[in-house]
Amino acid sequence: MKIIDAFWERRNLGMDVTEIVLDKNDIENEPDTLLLLRRHIVPRHYLVIKTPLGAISFMAKLQAMGFIFLECQYNISRTIKDYVVPSKYKSVSERLSFEPLSDDTAEWEKLCDAIGDDMFTTDRIALDPLFSVAIANKRYKNWLMDMKKTKLLIRIEQ
Repeated sequence: MKIIDAFWERRNLGMDVTEIVLDKNDIENEPDTLLLLRRHIVPRHYLVIKTPLGAISFMAKLQAMGFIFLECQYNISRTIKDYVVPSKYKSVSERLSFEPLSDDTAEWEKLCDAIGDDMFTTDRIALDPLFSVAIANKRYKNWLMDMKKTKLLIRIEQ
C-alpha cells in the first residue's frame, strides 16, 4: 500500500486529497486493509483509492463503505526514441509529430488555452458530483504549467 499526500490538488479542488494505491497483497489482506482505509476517511477530505485490476469483490466492499467507482485508469508507457510504429497505425502516426516544448511561458499558456471547457469530461474529477468538468479542466491546465517547471512534456501536433 502506498499512501500519497496529493498536496498539489488542494489548489485545484479546494480540499486536502489523499491517494491510496493498493497492491495485490493489500487485497489478499482484506480485513486489515479495509480497517486501515476506514481510518483515512475524514470529513471534507477527498480520498482516492486505486485498486489493482480484477479486485471486483473488494471494490464492492469499498462501495458499501460509501466510495463510488469513477474511473478506470491504464498506465501505458513507451520510449519514443527509435520507436517503429506498427504498419496498421502508420496512417495515424504520419499525421503526428513530436517535439519538445520551448521554455517560453507564452507557448505553454497557449497550450493551456487550447484546453477547452469540454476537453476532459471523463476523468474522475469531471465525473464526481462533488466537482465539475470546469474543475477537471483547471486541473489539467495547472498540471501542464507544473510540467513546464520540470520540462517534462512533449507536444503532439496533427
